[in-house]
Amino acid sequence: MKKNFSILIIASMLLQQVSIALQVDSMQKQDYKIHNENKMKKYQSLARKSTYEEASIFKNVEKVSSIIDIEKINIIDMQAETKSMIARNIIKNSKRAVEWITVEGIVGGQILFDFETGTIEDTQDSITIANIPSEINGVQVSSIGDIAFSHCFSLTEITLPETVSFIGKFAFWDCESVTKIKIPDGVNFISDGTFKGCINLKEIKIPDSVSFIGYEAFYECDSLTEIIIPDSINSIGDSAFRWCYSLKEINIPNSVRSIGDRAFEECRSLIEITIPDSVNSIGAWTFFYCESLTKIKIPDSVSSIDDWAFHGCKNLKEINIPDSVSFIGNEAFYGCRSLKEITIPNSIISIGDKAFSWCESLIEITIPDSVSSIGYDTFDGCNNLETIYYSGTTEGWNALETDIPERVNVSIIFKK
Repeated sequence: MKKNFSILIIASMLLQQVSIALQVDSMQKQDYKIHNENKMKKYQSLARKSTYEEASIFKNVEKVSSIIDIEKINIIDMQAETKSMIARNIIKNSKRAVEWITVEGIVGGQILFDFETGTIEDTQDSITIANIPSEINGVQVSSIGDIAFSHCFSLTEITLPETVSFIGKFAFWDCESVTKIKIPDGVNFISDGTFKGCINLKEIKIPDSVSFIGYEAFYECDSLTEIIIPDSINSIGDSAFRWCYSLKEINIPNSVRSIGDRAFEECRSLIEITIPDSVNSIGAWTFFYCESLTKIKIPDSVSSIDDWAFHGCKNLKEINIPDSVSFIGNEAFYGCRSLKEITIPNSIISIGDKAFSWCESLIEITIPDSVSSIGYDTFDGCNNLETIYYSGTTEGWNALETDIPERVNVSIIFKK
């Protein structure tokens, strides 16, 4: 029996509150659409657990009573990209030949397969093994859809055929029991959140076909100890390896041009990392609380060290700042307790608030007269600071109005 609805998308934004109303046209019961309860639960969970700074919570989502008996979804205050993904999938699946089927090699549940595109759109959470064939009923498997295997908590084994060239966003999110996976050679990029929350993932091979690693791609992969990034990679997205607590070693090739904010935040086992000459900036929070990091070489190509870049790197003993860097952000080296000395090059014009606060082992620092501003509490907690070498004049130093705590007994030596 057919049920007719009109397709209507109305998007409006007011004070960060966005409402999307969707009504789906000509839906038939035999068509297994994205509006089933399983998919909606995944979307709701994605919204609740999203780490976007904006509010990303489903508010007022109508209860799904059956596969097709959903007339309207109201989504308010959700991050724009997440909303777009949901809307896109709802529309995309409303007119396709998709079907829940049992597939040999996939154990523990069914998959929702699109016979027109060769895409696995969804899966039942009960799946334990996913040895995905290259063809299903004569149709080549070409892609894994957004959120397709997310929350398959009991999934222990995944084999992807070489026919797969695309893996969607959050495709294997929270597959907590998976220990290893091989990405097919034809995949061009690792999408946002693809392996997010795969807390037992210990081994992964990234092929040379991949050009970039997306936002939160390996976020909270607690068990990853090492990862080799191929020379084909040119970009590492925001939070890509955030909270990979066991990651000890990572090789960043010269092909990488940008490293996103929070890319290695709280990689607490990371001991040493070399940033290639191809990178031009170190983003905010990039190495935030990388507590085991002892040294790092910043290449001459880097022009800025952004806010909180090395905040809390308490074992960082050695760092070079090249002449290419023009400013040091707020709290960039806050809490780097093991730093004993640091030389700021003549290229620096600005030092942010609390940039060196609580660098408790810092004994001396050299500041050039190129610096035109030093933020507040820059040396707060630097209780062992003895000497500041300033390459300018007394007048120049006084003009900076540097806030040195009274408890810090420091000598300022002028070179002019």
